Amino acid sequence: MDFNNLLDQKVGEVEAPKTFPQGTVTLEVKSRKFDKSKNKQTPYVEFEFETVGVDDDIDQEQLPDNWQGKKWDDQFYLTPDALKRLEEFLKMAGVEEGLSLRDGIEAVASGGHFVKAQVVHEMFTRKSGEPGVKAKLGMYASAS
Repeated sequence: MDFNNLLDQKVGEVEAPKTFPQGTVTLEVKSRKFDKSKNKQTPYVEFEFETVGVDDDIDQEQLPDNWQGKKWDDQFYLTPDALKRLEEFLKMAGVEEGLSLRDGIEAVASGGHFVKAQVVHEMFTRKSGEPGVKAKLGMYASAS
């Protein structure tokens, strides 16, 4: 990508990127990292995903040109009340029952694990005060 062409665009004429449309995507789990939330210091594991396919419920004409390979991430909190969500995700990604959550996380992050996910839209307010819409991952399902 030639960033010089990007920088030649005029202020006030730059188009906002397309919001990824709502619907079902197939994702490959690419990596994981452990961290803590900024405010409450709640521990979590964050998975990074890459889009490898879209289902028929997504209008192909609404997809951005660079949809294949689009990166997503999602955080799973590591608290007693939140562990069931992590366990369900690991099962959807193909982790066998009986494995520890720790080993399941590592297995999924080692590559070759796929899930389906619902892309949903969420409203937000920009720093300028204007409303915006962003795409994020919702519910997961098995990709097999």
